[in-house]
Amino acid sequence: MNSFKLLLLVFSFWFSCSKPKEETTPQPSRPAQKVETVAQRSSQNNKSLPIILRRVESFTAEIAQYESQLGRQSLEPLFQKGESIASALESVIDIFKEDYYLFAKNNMRGYLINRDKAVYVLPDIKFFKTLAAKRGEKADAAFFELLSQTRPDNLWPVYVEPSEEMTGCIRYGPGTMVELYEKWMRFKSDYPTVYVKQRDDNLRSIGLDLATSVCACGSVDEVLKEFRLFIAKFPNSAITPQLKKRINDVLQKTDPMRFNCTTG
Repeated sequence: MNSFKLLLLVFSFWFSCSKPKEETTPQPSRPAQKVETVAQRSSQNNKSLPIILRRVESFTAEIAQYESQLGRQSLEPLFQKGESIASALESVIDIFKEDYYLFAKNNMRGYLINRDKAVYVLPDIKFFKTLAAKRGEKADAAFFELLSQTRPDNLWPVYVEPSEEMTGCIRYGPGTMVELYEKWMRFKSDYPTVYVKQRDDNLRSIGLDLATSVCACGSVDEVLKEFRLFIAKFPNSAITPQLKKRINDVLQKTDPMRFNCTTG
C-alpha cells in the first residue's frame, strides 16, 4: 500500500513538470496620457489669431513684466514697440471682424482703440504717465508729463476745441500753442536722444496748426496775438517768416482764416 502511494506521488510530480506552461502574450504598453497645460492651450489658440493680435498679447505680457521689475528702467523701448503695433493695428482695425476688434480693444493694455465715428489706436497717456512715474527714468516721466499737457484727453491737442463732426477750431490768443512749442523745444534740449519721433511730431503739429490752420475759435485780434507771441519768442524759427506773412495777409483780409469758426 505504501509503495502504491509513493508511486502515485512520483507520477503526479512527473505529470505537473511535463505539462507545457501557458505563454503570456505581452500587453502593449499604454502611451502616457498627454496633459495639456493652460499655457499650451493658450499657445494653440493663439495660432489661430492674426499675427498682429498675437503681437498685442505679447506686448501686454511685456507691460506686466515691466511693471513687476525691481528698480527703474527706460520705458521708451516698450512704448516704441507699442506705437509700432498701434500703427499696424490702426490700418486694419476698421475691417476686422467684431471678435478680433473686441480682442484688440480688450487686450492691448495702455491703448485706447476705437472704430466708431473715428478710427484710432492711441496711447492712454495717463496710463503711461503713471507707469513712468513708478518704474521709468527721469526722461520718461518728463516726456509723458509733457504729452499729457499737450493732449489731456489723448485725442485732441489742448488748444483745439473739438466739434461733433470730429473736427475742431484752434484757440489762438492765450499763448497755449507758443508755450507748448517752447516746452517741446526745451525737452529736445534736455533729452536730445529720447522719444525723438514723438517730440518732432508734436513740434511739427504745433507749427503746422500755427502756420496753416484756417479755423480760429476766436477773433482776429486773438489770432494776431498768438502769431506775434511766437515771432517774439522764436525769431529764428523756420515758420516765423510764414507767420509774418500771415499777419500781413490777415490785416489785408487776404488770408483764408475764418474767425469765430466752429468747425475745422
